[in-house]
Amino acid sequence: MHLSFIHNGQSICRTSTNNGATWSPATPLPVSGEWGNSIIRTREGVLVISLDGVEDRERFGFRMPVSHTRDLGETWQYEAGEFPVVSSTQRPVLLRLKEGPILLCSFTDQARDLKKGLGGRGLTFRREGGEFTGVGLFAAVSYDEGQTWPDRRLHLLTSSKHYTFNLAWLKQLPVVPDRH
Repeated sequence: MHLSFIHNGQSICRTSTNNGATWSPATPLPVSGEWGNSIIRTREGVLVISLDGVEDRERFGFRMPVSHTRDLGETWQYEAGEFPVVSSTQRPVLLRLKEGPILLCSFTDQARDLKKGLGGRGLTFRREGGEFTGVGLFAAVSYDEGQTWPDRRLHLLTSSKHYTFNLAWLKQLPVVPDRH
C-alpha cells in the first residue's frame, strides 16, 4: 500500500507492506510539486508518481516530472516525462485500468496560459487519416508500464465535473475534420 500527502508544503510518501498495519517513515520527495491522485506500482514493483512540477518546470524543460522508486520510497529518481507540465490548478491522474494498462489523464497546456489568452501549443493526436493538434484535457494509455503512450485521446465532452470513457473508446481513432 502507498500513502501520499502534502505536509507543510512538502510532498511526502509512506508505504506499507502489510496492508496498513504498519507504515514506513515519511519520506520527503526532493522534487517540488503535487501529484494527482495515486501512486502506480508497475509489474516490476517500481512505484511511479507524476507530479504537477510547477516549481521545477524549467529544471525539467517544461515536461511533467515523473518520479520512480525501486526501494519502496527510500530513494527516488526523477526524469522529465513525455508530456507537458501542468499548472498548480491542474493535477495529472495515474490509474491502473481493470484491463491492466496504465491510464494518464492530464492537460496539454498550463491553465494560466490558456486563461491569459496565450493560446495553447497542444499535443499531437492520431485520427483517422492522419494527425491533429488538440488543446485541453487528454487521456493516454500505456501498455508497457509507462514506457510509451501509444493511445492518446483528447477529451472534448464533459459535464465539467464528470468524465466517462473506457479503454475501447481510448483506443479508437477519432474522426476529426481538417481545418482550412
